[in-house]
Order: sequence, then C-alpha cells, then structure tokens
Amino acid sequence: MIEKYIIDTDIGDDIDDAFALEYAVNAGLDIIGVTTVFRNAYLRAKLSAYLLRLCGKKVPVYAGEDLPLVQAVDAIQKADRYLQPQELAKVMREGKGWLPEYLPRARRSKVSKERAVDFLIDSAKRNGERLGILAIGPLTNLARAFQKDFESMRKIGGVYLMGGNVSQDTAEWNIRLDPEAADIVFRANVPVFLIGSDMTWKHCMVSNEELCNIKQSEGAVAKANRAMLELWENQPLYRGRMPCMHDSLVVATVVCPACVSYKKMFVRIGLCGAERGKTIAGAGAPINVACKVNETLFRRSMWKNIFSEK
Repeated sequence: MIEKYIIDTDIGDDIDDAFALEYAVNAGLDIIGVTTVFRNAYLRAKLSAYLLRLCGKKVPVYAGEDLPLVQAVDAIQKADRYLQPQELAKVMREGKGWLPEYLPRARRSKVSKERAVDFLIDSAKRNGERLGILAIGPLTNLARAFQKDFESMRKIGGVYLMGGNVSQDTAEWNIRLDPEAADIVFRANVPVFLIGSDMTWKHCMVSNEELCNIKQSEGAVAKANRAMLELWENQPLYRGRMPCMHDSLVVATVVCPACVSYKKMFVRIGLCGAERGKTIAGAGAPINVACKVNETLFRRSMWKNIFSEK
C-alpha cells in the first residue's frame, strides 16, 4: 500500500547518507520530502537540498531536531571509543554546529520554513498508510511527531530504518544517539522494518573497484560525492577505512524488495545501565528484523542507480 516516502536523515557525518539519497531519487521512488536530524539539522537540510538539486529533483527539505529527547550529545561524543583526540576536541569545540562533510557551496540551497516534525504529521494526515518513512539517522524527529500527534502518525504504512543490532550485545550508533526516541517509535504500533548493523557491516562494505568507480565518475553529482568522500576520508574516525553503505540497504528494501528478507521478532530498546541503546530481542514490540541479504542483487540495484547520472 505504500506509495510515497519521506527520507529522514543525518546526512553530513558518515558518507552513506548522501549515496542513499541519490539512490532513492534516481530509482524513481516518490519522495515527497526529506527531513534532517541531529546536531545542526539546518546545515544538513542545506546539504540535502543541494544534492537533490544536482540530481534534478524538486523535493522539499525540512530541518528537524538538533538534540536527543533526553541525553546530552556531548556525553555520547566523550564516551565514543572511536573518536581520536583531535576529532573529539573539534566536536567539543564546535558543538552541534560541527558537520564534517558540509560543502560551503550548499549555503544558497533553499530549505522549507516548516519544521520537520510538522511536515511529518501533515504528511501522515494526507497519506495515511500510503506513506513510508526511510529513517537513516537517529529517530528524534519521528518520536517528536508521535508525541505531538500520535493518532495521525500511527496511521502511516511503515518505518524502514537503519539501526540496532539484535544479534550482538552492542549499541548501534543511530539507536544509541537517542534511545528514548527509538523506544517511542518501536512501541507506536506501526510496521517497523529494522536493518541492523550486523547486516550492513557484512553486506554493504564498498569494494576497491567500487571506490575507484566513485572517484572516476563524472558529472555534477559525482563531483559533489567525491568532495564529501574526501572530507570523510580525512576524518580521523574514518582514516584508512573503506566506506560502508549502511543506509542504502534501507533504500534497497523498498526499491528492490527481493534484496532483503525479514523475520518477525519481539524487540525492546534498552534505556538504562549497560542495556542503554541496545536493541534486545525476546520481549517488547513486534518488529520485522532483516535476517538475510541478497548482496549481489543489492549491489546491482544500488550502483546502477547511483551511477545513473545523466
């Protein structure tokens, strides 16, 4: 029943959001809007609008929530074992305004004056079960929308999200950034399709050949992708690592449903102590959890659309 989609993204930190956005629009999904979330959502919205314009798509973009519902962003950053000292210093110095992959050329891009939460609610009212949300960042925008108008939001067709990891005792980044928000969305009694990091780390790593193709591609979008990729590669957090297209697997599950198989599981969000931020199987809400990926089909679908620039 789902015909229209909203992409809710924290584009500008990891490189995969930009490619997922391009994948979705080039694949012909009916994207009625893009919403941005976490630590300067306004700059993320500018960057999204810029990339959409390069793709030749007139899609409105809405800035959303900067901060989690409860916890302080600084506390997460300080505790992140992956951050190198110089990057941690930059995060703490620049605070929520820090956006490592922001391209200054995006500053003239137009962003809607309407807030992301209100757009989500209005879209839910207009489209009901025909609306699907591709959530590829922390779930703060969605949680705020459910808090503000639960009756409208609970009628949407589904939430497809990159987050969590039910097979390992670990707290995945998107869920860990705002566990309270994830808890609200999981318990909202709407269909949730969860693609965990156990699936993406296994099936979505970019190969050397694919990386070469990215760097050798021509066109306006390709040049923007290369510029962001260079910024990504120069972050201490990612230096020496290959990109992983986590978020593109969320797009693939609606563009090419045969790419991902799901099984129903009961999952809850840990909110306290050592469980905080973890997706814990065995109790909680019924969630569709990705259990198998056709990697060949996924890569074929993703790169065909990412490299389809005219």
